[in-house]
Amino acid sequence: MVYCIRPISTTGCGITSEKKSSLWKVIAAGIAVVIVGLTIFAFLIPREFHYKKEADVVAQDRMVFVFLGDLKRWNEWSVWASKDPNNEVEYSDPAWGAGSWFKWKSKKLGEGEVKVTQFTATNSVSYDLLIPGFDSSKWEYRMRPHPRQGVIVSWTVDGLYPENRFWRLVAYFMMWGLPKDMEEGLARLKKHAEAHEAYDVMGDWEKPKAPEKTK
Repeated sequence: MVYCIRPISTTGCGITSEKKSSLWKVIAAGIAVVIVGLTIFAFLIPREFHYKKEADVVAQDRMVFVFLGDLKRWNEWSVWASKDPNNEVEYSDPAWGAGSWFKWKSKKLGEGEVKVTQFTATNSVSYDLLIPGFDSSKWEYRMRPHPRQGVIVSWTVDGLYPENRFWRLVAYFMMWGLPKDMEEGLARLKKHAEAHEAYDVMGDWEKPKAPEKTK
């Protein structure tokens, strides 16, 4: 038996021009199908988006709020903070309460700003997430008592995708991993809250007063 070991060419035992033409047609058809599919999918993506994740935390609401109320403590449990240790962050003073904010700038995560819009101690924190080129989105952490023990922490995200269908598709895939990041963030929050004593680390806004001395 004789095998042809010459370089592939358009003659001999190589790929013929007809086969090459057919191959390119298949590739072109595949690309066209992908483009058409993505275009149709882009038109099916609704303008509004909503995400919600919850976690059961066996800790007092005060203990959980230690890590939710103080923006400077978000780095201790935030998934995104761990993705870029060299992330540059600037905080307001104070870094807790309604009107507080922080800005970040990162080579890996881009840049943006968080502005706290509503703040209820030991209960909820609402904030706007501002990223250049995109509409602002509404984020909220809220706690409610667990039927058995501790609290249930819910994390919700609401916003609008861009009106432009192309950028809507881009934004959709950019947020593809958001639910998983939210789950991991809540798991880290749970770990920290359950491992710390609230009264040792609470901020001044919720420290319990010392009992008055009796005469």
